[in-house]
This record gives sequence, structure tokens and C-alpha cells, in this order.
Amino acid sequence: MRTIPSLRILLLALLIALSQTLFCPTADSQTVERIATREVARRKAALSQGEAALVRGKEAMKQKNYTVAHEEFRVAVTYLPDAVVSGKAHDEAVDGFCESGIKLAEQKIADGKYNEAEFYLTEILNDRYNPNCRPASDLLVKLRTPGYFNRTMGPKFIAKVEDVKRLLTEADGYYASGRYDLAFKKYEQVLALDPYNTAARKGQEKIDNTKYQYGEQAYNETRARQLWQVEKGWEEPVRQYGQAIGPLAESFQKDTAGTARINNKLNTIIIPRIEFRDASIREAIDFLRQQAAANDPAPRPRGKKGCRYCPAAGSSGRPCSRTGATSPSTSDSAAGRCSTRSRGSRGRSAAPGRGRTGPTGRACNESG
Repeated sequence: MRTIPSLRILLLALLIALSQTLFCPTADSQTVERIATREVARRKAALSQGEAALVRGKEAMKQKNYTVAHEEFRVAVTYLPDAVVSGKAHDEAVDGFCESGIKLAEQKIADGKYNEAEFYLTEILNDRYNPNCRPASDLLVKLRTPGYFNRTMGPKFIAKVEDVKRLLTEADGYYASGRYDLAFKKYEQVLALDPYNTAARKGQEKIDNTKYQYGEQAYNETRARQLWQVEKGWEEPVRQYGQAIGPLAESFQKDTAGTARINNKLNTIIIPRIEFRDASIREAIDFLRQQAAANDPAPRPRGKKGCRYCPAAGSSGRPCSRTGATSPSTSDSAAGRCSTRSRGSRGRSAAPGRGRTGPTGRACNESG
């Protein structure tokens, strides 16, 4: 009775072992298929990424952005296998990587960064990319040849050279536009960076010569203007022909009216008594002016009454000056006639000073 359960257990174990033997090949085959499917999908995705990177690298090369192009070509080489399906694209990516790396190396050499240039060239000649890239190998040989490149020209020196070029260009522009002071300042900045720069000294010389020529022209212009002003003093007025005589006749009418008014004033102003003793000419003139204003019967404002008096030369009865000056006038116009009228022959007046006789007092044509 005890042997039956043991037989059952043994049969069960045999069945389990047999089932494992029958079903394990099927499970392994399914796993391999899944792995293969995933690998195919991964390679397709990598292929599309590599082709996209190749397109971006070519576009960057057209724009001369060699840094971006180099990195894109690196990605393209990584994702594009050297196989039948993507062999042509892989070769294009390798060629682009080589070309962009050479351009970057040349830029680094121009900037004085020789170690970085050597790194790019060595990477290009790696077995992973293109060990047969002839331009890269030639440039690397030149870079490693002593004396071929001046390695004393570092980044700082080259940056200073670029600043000098920029300042010289700005100075030439200022000179061409006539802004000589700004151009001279730019040349001085060039000499501060490069004390032996001959282009800056030649530019300063050119500015100095231009200013000197301007000074000569300014001198000639000033001298010519001064001489012209001196010579203009000898110019005679130009005689006018064909002008109407209306204004001239009108001026004669105005002058006639003024003469009548002055004659009327001279006939109506009567000084009662005049006698001077030891009086100066100025004192006599002041006295006559006061008396003329006091004895003027015309209804005029106070400041318009009377006449101006001035001394006459001798007793010839010459008219006095219209401005009331102390020197006699030589004009014989009616507007300048003077007159003396008095009542009584002798007596004392309020005139200052004393004496027997004095200068003849004459009333002039200007109102005081």
C-alpha cells in the first residue's frame, strides 16, 4: 500500500521533466525573434538619425559654421554604419568630418591655438574616421615642422593685431568723411597698441598736411577780404539814371514849409534888451537861448519853444550851424538864417558877466 504513493510521485516528476523538454525550444525561439525585432527597429532609428545629422552638417558647411558641421558629421558617422544599406551616406559623413575638421584646424592656427589644431587633425586621421585623409596629414606635418608656423604669435597677440586693423579701418573712414580730429585720435590708439605702426604715422602725416593746406587757404581768404575792404573805401557811388523826380519834388515842398515856419519864428521872437559885459561866448549863447524860449509867443510845448543860438564869425551875418555847435557854419541856406531884434539900446540884462560889448547874438533855425 505504501509503494503506490511513491510511484505516483515518481510519475509526476517524469511528466514535469518531459513537459519542460517539450516546451523550452519554443520559448527560446520566441526570445530570439523579439531581440531581432528590437535590433532592426533600433538600427532603422539610428539610420534616420544619421541621415538627419548628415543633412544638418551639409547645411552648416554651406553657412561656414565649421564647428557645428564637425559635430553633426561626427553624429552621422556614429549612426550610419559602413554597410550596404548606408554605405554611401557613411562615406559622405566621413568626408564631411574630414573637411570640416581641416577648416577648424586652419582657424585654430590663425588664432594661434596650435594644440587645438593638432588635436582636430589627429582625430581626423584616426582609424575610426579617415586615416587616409591626405589634406589632414599634410597640414599636420606642417604643424609639427619647427619654424613653419610662428608659434610666438599667441591668441593675445593675434587679437591685438585684429584691433589694430579695425582701428586703422575706422581712422581711414573718418579721414575720408572729413572728420580729421577723430581720425587722428584713432591713429593714436593704433600707436598705443603698436608703437612702430607706420600706417598710423602716415595717416597722421596726411591729416597734418590737409590741415596745413586748409590754414594756407584760410590765410589767403582773410588777407583777400581785408584788402578788399581797404580798396572798397576808394569806390565811387554809381550814378543812377532814369529815376522819377517825384520824391525830390516832395522833399523840396517839405523844406519850403520848414523854412516858412522858421522865418515866422524868427520874426515873432523879440528879446527886449541885450547887453553883455565880460561874458564868454557860451554864457551869451545860454542867455539868448533862455530869452528866446521865454519870449516865444507861439503856442507850442515848453520843450519846443525858442531857438538855438550859436556864435557867428565877426559881424558879417553868417548863419550858424544847424546843430548848435560853437563853430560858425558856412552854409547860406534859408533854414540856417539868424536874426537879432531888440528893443532899447542900453541897459542891463540878466546875462552873466560884465563888459562893454560881446559877440552878436543870433537866433538859429533849430528849436530847443
